[in-house]
Amino acid sequence: MESPFVSLVILEYIDETFEGPSILPKDPYDRAIAHFWAKFLDDTCHIDEVILQCIPLLGKVLFGKGEEAEKSKEEFGGLLKILDNEFKDKKFFVGDTFGFADVAANFMAFWFGILEEASGVVLVTSEKFPNFCGWRDEYINRSQVKEYLPSRDGKNNQSCDMEKIKLLGVSLSPFTHRVEWALKIKGVEYELIVEDPQNKSPLLLESNPIHKKIPVLIHNGKPISESMVIVEYIDETFEGPSILPKDPYDRAIARFWAKFLDDKCLPAMGKALLGNEEEKEKAKEECSELLKILDNELKNKEFFVGDKIGFVDIAANVLAFWMGIIEEASGVILVTNKKFPNYYAWRDNYINCSQTKV
Repeated sequence: MESPFVSLVILEYIDETFEGPSILPKDPYDRAIAHFWAKFLDDTCHIDEVILQCIPLLGKVLFGKGEEAEKSKEEFGGLLKILDNEFKDKKFFVGDTFGFADVAANFMAFWFGILEEASGVVLVTSEKFPNFCGWRDEYINRSQVKEYLPSRDGKNNQSCDMEKIKLLGVSLSPFTHRVEWALKIKGVEYELIVEDPQNKSPLLLESNPIHKKIPVLIHNGKPISESMVIVEYIDETFEGPSILPKDPYDRAIARFWAKFLDDKCLPAMGKALLGNEEEKEKAKEECSELLKILDNELKNKEFFVGDKIGFVDIAANVLAFWMGIIEEASGVILVTNKKFPNYYAWRDNYINCSQTKV
């Protein structure tokens, strides 16, 4: 079965390629917020794992027993409260307009109720979550959606008057560096506000109340969270060299590889380099397979998209710089020139590129 993170890449490609009503908002900030909620639904509510019936949370809620089910109900109730609050005084995720984040949340609107009926566990009531239920009703009864639901029976080029841009981050964070490199490519001046992960500032907690994590970009008083969402916002908002390709297909492919790096490569490499002994051996094998894929993708190319640094390279900054440092510290060597020559050459190109020396 198709993974939903791939389906959202396709959805964005459709929006950028074909004429008709917009799925994503036109405004870069609203578009970044839509990306954020789509990612929140995918990562936090486990939509992809639900559809694939590999559900660490929702499966326990609906079909688990005893203490495990009760604990999962509490956790899932917390997520629903967040969504309910987001829908206050709104029909859809972005005001009165049905769009990208709503499409991403299709599982929550339709299939979730079917699973409730099948399991006999009711999590959502209009009394507890009135705004969420209002959104669900709007979604199901929308003509564009209703037509395709199965039966229950059977770059924005605007110029902006910019205020000083603030980046909440940590100096040695690869995710902060993603944003810094994007700003540097665009030639945008910014103020780095260094956060203490153990003592988070009120500004960070206010700017990213969902995850309470860095990085956060504050532009014209508006906060944007999630490193690659921020990178895309920077590319769409500021003049300068393009970070994402111009062609919609190439842009979709770039987003796919960035997602592949975050969801597949980074977790596996973290376990291989920093996990316990049992985890390391299994993770090393997985890393080797993933590195083969990347090595093949980089054949005859300086960077992921031709001869200039871009969106996927920025997403891969952990592999280019930090991975070598962690290899030295841990004594575990995953990458050699002999095994992965194309990947090795890309890493050298990346490290020696003037744009990546923040």
